[in-house]
Amino acid sequence: MAETLHFRVSSGLKNIIGRELINDKYIAIFELVKNSYDAGAKHVKISFDKLGTSDATITISDDGNGMSKTDIIDKWLFVAYSEKRNPSYRDSIKRAVAGAKGVGRFSCDRLGERVALSSKVSTENMRHQISISWSDFEANSQDNFTDINVQYESYVQSDKTSGTDIVISNLRESWQRDDLLAL
Repeated sequence: MAETLHFRVSSGLKNIIGRELINDKYIAIFELVKNSYDAGAKHVKISFDKLGTSDATITISDDGNGMSKTDIIDKWLFVAYSEKRNPSYRDSIKRAVAGAKGVGRFSCDRLGERVALSSKVSTENMRHQISISWSDFEANSQDNFTDINVQYESYVQSDKTSGTDIVISNLRESWQRDDLLAL
């Protein structure tokens, strides 16, 4: 008797496409900047705050196209999906695309245990935010990747700006002055 079977995906996939694939903190930052560039950003700001403390954060902010709630669900949270592979997307940004594998977002895992992403498109008056604790994916490798919760919230922001902010906390490595200069 024939039947159709399906792959299951372990929550351990996060480690493979996160910290194990992106094995250098400088490359992790570069991957996130490439994502900003590919989102049409003209400016990307990288901030390191409260270094040397347990409250240290890395923030990557851009003035790119931003993401709606639907974009976050259908693109950012869709593992290995990359809109950049679509020729119409490549034509719409009118410049070379820097990344296309759909795993750069997991650079956040390489840099810190927690990530908060907030984003806004210019045509909406809402800013959308998701919060991820990568340790939730590490609790039990028998868990299905898709069963791990990601927190979502939105709030009104009525200006016409667009862009994305990624705040990474509970940093996995310290950043010293020499590291920042090397970056």
